Amino acid sequence: MAKEDFKTVGAILKSKREEKNYSISEVSKLTNIPEKHIIALEKNDFEKLPAQIHVKGFIRLYADFLGIDQNYIIDLLNFQLKMEEKPPLNEIASIVKNDSSINRNKKLIIISGFIVITIIFVIFIMFNKGSTIETRNSDINTTDVNKVFDEEQREILVEKGELFKIKFKEKEISIKLNEISESIVSIYFIGDNRNIILKVNEYLFYDVDNDTFFDLGIYIKNIDDNRVRLGVDYINEKRLVKENFSVGIKKETNLVSSSIKLKILNKSNTKVFLFIDSENGVNETELTEQIEIDLIKDSKLSVSRIGFSNISQVDLFLNNEKLVFSVIPGSIGYIEFKLQDVNNETRLVWRVNS
Repeated sequence: MAKEDFKTVGAILKSKREEKNYSISEVSKLTNIPEKHIIALEKNDFEKLPAQIHVKGFIRLYADFLGIDQNYIIDLLNFQLKMEEKPPLNEIASIVKNDSSINRNKKLIIISGFIVITIIFVIFIMFNKGSTIETRNSDINTTDVNKVFDEEQREILVEKGELFKIKFKEKEISIKLNEISESIVSIYFIGDNRNIILKVNEYLFYDVDNDTFFDLGIYIKNIDDNRVRLGVDYINEKRLVKENFSVGIKKETNLVSSSIKLKILNKSNTKVFLFIDSENGVNETELTEQIEIDLIKDSKLSVSRIGFSNISQVDLFLNNEKLVFSVIPGSIGYIEFKLQDVNNETRLVWRVNS
């Protein structure tokens, strides 16, 4: 394998970002990863990041945002870091090739050794890509759980590495809090063999019984050292995606006036259909250029939910302030609005899902 054939973690992340036409600034806004850290990741300058947990946490978050398998990219990172401890064998082979004092037998030994190492690496990646979750799952004793969340609670405080359960109907969902950083947590759903990266202001939709309706909404309320306070909502929302997990956006905006307008702008040359759920029922309309809706009128919420035939083709503005969120290109999706009282203050809460 020639040196240029081996793609580093940074090169893969950069290539995928450019393929999706994202700028570093846009990625930073959508993932909350500082621009300087994104640049460091793409250049493989991992020593410029604050700590080892941030390296893997940022890479998992960045990879998940770009649609890259997280287990694969972490396996590749571990291999890359081990390779950097010693000169790569292909570089040694190149030096040997230009050194006439080394005889043919030594060259063959080095080349053969390099081929063997390459084969071992491929087997390592293939094995670990398929077995990382299962190995982790077999080490977890789900009976060793102290905290159980039920419908009477609105939040749960969990420490790093702690197991907890969420009750839903007759089921108990076993979960482990794997990792915590400043604004990111890693949550492992044991029964589903699924690790989810969740950051502040994101909202995890979970279809527990796989009936095409999301049953639980999980989000971060605050992070304090090695503890995170999670909020849990019991919901009943139609699932628009294939998987029973979906990560959307959860934002809060102070309600400073009795009226708020929502402007929807079609940023493409193709038609987008809207499904507006208001106090008068659900209305379907075609969005050609832009539309303005009275979201809040006389201090009351007029529209609770809007569905989009292609949510990636629109920009949304609340009183001319653009809403920033990440969605899958070309996907259907919706935005949901609610009014909530927080510390005697009314706030507008919005969530995006695709």
